[in-house]
Order: sequence, then structure tokens, then C-alpha cells
Amino acid sequence: MISRARPTIRRRRRGPAIMVWLFVLAAAGVFGVFLIQASGFDIETATAPQPAEPVATPKQASEQERFAVQGSEVAGFDNDQQPYKIAAVEANQDKEQPNLVHMRQVTGLLRRTDGRAMDVTANTGLFNSKDKSLRLSGDVTIKLTDSFTANMDTADIDVKQKALTSQAEIVVVMEGGVIRSTGVDVTNNGEHVTFKSRVRAIFNSAGTKTGTPAVQVETSSSKGNLQQ
Repeated sequence: MISRARPTIRRRRRGPAIMVWLFVLAAAGVFGVFLIQASGFDIETATAPQPAEPVATPKQASEQERFAVQGSEVAGFDNDQQPYKIAAVEANQDKEQPNLVHMRQVTGLLRRTDGRAMDVTANTGLFNSKDKSLRLSGDVTIKLTDSFTANMDTADIDVKQKALTSQAEIVVVMEGGVIRSTGVDVTNNGEHVTFKSRVRAIFNSAGTKTGTPAVQVETSSSKGNLQQ
């Protein structure tokens, strides 16, 4: 009886051991599948590392504040429904204030209600698209057809109103003479010109048919007006 019982006991002991090994192998297989799936997920979703963005130098940073537009032109109609056009060889628009446009080599054309054109030129200009204002600087020239040519260093123009103001020294050349002043205002559709201070005018008096030579009449005043 004893000899027969021992094999039975051994077989019973082998059963749990086999179950343990099967459990270990099964667990290892599941873990291996998990590793394969996990590694596959990593491969599919992984992205190449992006290089660090270069740090802009002060010069580069200042250049990046604006973007350039070659051959810029602004056109529209003023309050009198007259067309206007402002162009530049080069224009730079502020990213932070996109309504401001910096212009180089500015040319402009305004038109009065009587059809006469006002030509504007300057070295540089700052155009504000919100209020349609134009600040000019450097060799500013305002020319009204068949009337006068005005030269100054700086000027502010209200494009919609066809109004101009300047605090700089100004020289106005007309067919009949020359007017110099410090500061000027042009209003009323460009018809009314007010010289602000230190006005000095030289008018030419044409000679008569009898051969009387032309003479110059020089006047000065603290303020003067000119109707066009």
C-alpha cells in the first residue's frame, strides 16, 4: 500500500508545478506582446526633435518688426469724392500697428473740385490708413497746377480734407513772385493758404507795352493769406 501511494503523491506535486510554469510562460507572453505593441506605438507616434529656433540679433529683430512691399500704392476718394493716389518706391508696414505704412520716395496726387491737380513729392512719408493722414519729410514739394509750387522740409497732409499744415520754413513760388514764411496752413479744398509767421513776399510788377522795365515789390508781415 505504501509503495503504491508514493507515485500518486508525486503526480499530485507535479501538477501545481506545471501550472506555475504555464502561468509564468503565459505572463511572459502577454508582457512580450505588450512590449511589442508599446514599442510599435512609440515608433508610430514619435517625431523627430525640432531644432531650436535661432536667437535674433538686435539688427535682425528690428528688421523683423516690419515687412516690405515693393511699389506700394494707396488710392481712394476724398470727402469731395475726388480721387487721390499716394505711391512710393518702397513701403514698410508695421506688424504691431498695421495702419501705419512707412514710405520712401513718395509721390502723391490730390485733385481739387475744379479739376486742378495737386502733386506731392517727398523723400519719406508716414501714411495712416485709419484717418488717411500723411506725414512727409525731406524735400517736400507741393505743386498746384497753374498756381504755385511750395517747398518745405516737413508737412502733414489730411488726404480726405485736402488740408496741409507745416511748421517748417516754406518757400512758395508763383508766376508773380515769391513768398517765404515760417509755417503754413492750406485749407478749404486747397484754396485758402495761411502763412503763419515771418512772412516775406517779393512780387514782380510786369512792364508796360511802352517798355517800362519790371520792378520788384517787397513786403513783410507777421502773417499773411493767399487765395487760390
